Amino acid sequence: MTITDKATLTSLHSKAMELMAARQDEDALTVFGQIVDFNPNIAEVHFQVARIFLRNDRLSRALTHIRAAVRLKPGIGDIWKVYADLIRTLSDPEAQGTFRTALKDAPLEKREKRLLSTSVDFTGRQTAPLSGTPPKAFAAMVAALTSGDGSRAQSLAKAELKRNPKAPAVMTVLAAAQLAQGRLKEAEASCRDALALDPRYAEAHATLARILRATQRMSDCVAACNRALRLSPGLPAALRMRADCCMEVGRREDAQRDFESLIAIDPKTEDNYVAYIRFLHGEKEYFQAIDIARRAIKRGVGGFALKNVFAQALDEAGRSEEALKVFEEAVALVPESGDAIGRIALLKQSLGRFDEAMSDLRRAIAIDPTNGSLHRIYLTSQKLDADDPLVASMEAKFLDDKIPPIRRTHFGFALAKAAEDQKRFDEVFGYLNPANALMREEFPYDIAARVTFVDQLIAACKDFDWLGAPTASKSDFAPIFVTGMPRSGTTLVEQIIASHSRVTGGDEVGVASKWALQLLSRDGEEPITFDELPGGALERVADRFEAYMRALLPGSDLVTDKAIQSFTSIGLLKRAMPNAKIVVVRRDPRDNLLSIYKNVFPENTHLYAYNIEDLAEYYRQFVRLVDFWRELVPGWFYEIQYEALVADPETEARRLIASCGLEWEDACLNFHKTERRVKTLSVYQVRQPMYKSSTRAWERYGEDIKPLLDALGPGYADAAE
Repeated sequence: MTITDKATLTSLHSKAMELMAARQDEDALTVFGQIVDFNPNIAEVHFQVARIFLRNDRLSRALTHIRAAVRLKPGIGDIWKVYADLIRTLSDPEAQGTFRTALKDAPLEKREKRLLSTSVDFTGRQTAPLSGTPPKAFAAMVAALTSGDGSRAQSLAKAELKRNPKAPAVMTVLAAAQLAQGRLKEAEASCRDALALDPRYAEAHATLARILRATQRMSDCVAACNRALRLSPGLPAALRMRADCCMEVGRREDAQRDFESLIAIDPKTEDNYVAYIRFLHGEKEYFQAIDIARRAIKRGVGGFALKNVFAQALDEAGRSEEALKVFEEAVALVPESGDAIGRIALLKQSLGRFDEAMSDLRRAIAIDPTNGSLHRIYLTSQKLDADDPLVASMEAKFLDDKIPPIRRTHFGFALAKAAEDQKRFDEVFGYLNPANALMREEFPYDIAARVTFVDQLIAACKDFDWLGAPTASKSDFAPIFVTGMPRSGTTLVEQIIASHSRVTGGDEVGVASKWALQLLSRDGEEPITFDELPGGALERVADRFEAYMRALLPGSDLVTDKAIQSFTSIGLLKRAMPNAKIVVVRRDPRDNLLSIYKNVFPENTHLYAYNIEDLAEYYRQFVRLVDFWRELVPGWFYEIQYEALVADPETEARRLIASCGLEWEDACLNFHKTERRVKTLSVYQVRQPMYKSSTRAWERYGEDIKPLLDALGPGYADAAE
């Protein structure tokens, strides 16, 4: 409906209010949107839109509109009440400060201002409604729960509820105890009973949020956290749970806001900093993670867990020696931690200090002999004889059901490597298949989500005139992106390029592609098409990436980024940085997928790798995207075949270097002598001269390889011939 007069405006407003009353919120927002487009200065409309967003847990959008309403009509108390409700729900100290600053100048009575200001205090706690339960009895239940004894906490809570069945706090402890034991249905029922007794008990809402997250109901989890925070602003348990949920569903900005609020409100709890740093690590924001770790240490927080994640962030940021020092500080705090010693060994491996790494690994294995990961890392650069006692020891542990599955799975991969080294190829899949199955059980993956992602990406990019449209970006930054499937030879190709005197290898950075794709995803909302991007968006990606790489590799002329996922965003990267070079590495998919299936990747990465059918489908989607970009933007990237490179290194290396716009240097053929940091699974191989033994390796496995070939399909396998 086109708005032409006041009567039409009134009619639309009435319609929107009716839709809102009927809980048809999306339709109501559409109608309110028409009014805002016509006149963006109607406070009542912004007020109602904010209410809709608030009740649908879209807090950032609600904040935008409630601030507009307050700005337009600062003397309306009802607007301020909704604003205060939103501030309690956000529990964001910065937003709280903005609220109070604006409130000071509002034309409201002093008493009303005082009440509004007090209402947004972040108490972070709530008195437990004991309803007659002795405080000492309640404290005993909580102590049992905190110590990890869910069974005892449950017994104590049930005994008290027999005497006093209407104690919401005790019922909530029972729910938490049942959750700790994995009894999710019972836990949810108990928690809802607690809320029936006292709907305003924030801790019960926070406990329900934990249960909802455990059952993968993420939007319900966020809603429960919001109810808890509205009742008890700044409640750390609810803030942390909401941050974790937002992180899992891709609401990155919301997750980061909650983590910042959490460490501001609860600055002495180490686990909050550790969780935040891990989140930033997952976002590849290593420099920010380092800042958070240093902030924690300034506040007197610096235990074993914090030092571990701090060292990992330093490591990823290229500060290897500082990372080693912090790792060693962590080990000094907990000398019996095999995992921490193993991380030191991995860092030394990446620096080419293999003898020291082996010594550390042997020490770690002696401390923690059931840690399969340590054995697997040890075997990456070691070949064991069939009669080596370590083989028999690993066999026994791999079959021992008393050892946690995640530890046993690493023994399986290690034993597969040992069997292959001993040329017992008919035994390799006997270890690989169960090891991958255990890994898949531990880390489920939905390949359909990947197919949907590729569908949406192609739909977002296919109709734009990539070659004809003028390039707005003025960036002269010229990184060299090396991309392809994992285990396809990307590390080798990057090492050849990084051996050039003008080039510094950045290893797997990956943030440019991530940031570019985030422009289309809008932080977890419906995707948009490329031509809908706001002006300057790609330029900001280019500027941000250049600043990131300058900080990571200061003083470098040209830099590489071996970003595996860059093949997804070839067009976006070139539009953002027209001088960038992109190299796509291809490998016979039979060898490529076999190599992936034989390896373990860093936690929560490449989860498709542990199932043959998913692995084959992921590869098909890789080919689909590379074909898409080749047709859409021919000449924007260079493709190199791994088999051709190892068969004729000099010819292919010369072509590769030329594709990067560089003059040939003989050092590029002596890549294995280049002393630089290498962090990938190929850390050992890339320091050896080029070899051909990894080509056609799939042929060694006879019938065992057939399921992989069948999953891949003849069209893809035959294309490699």
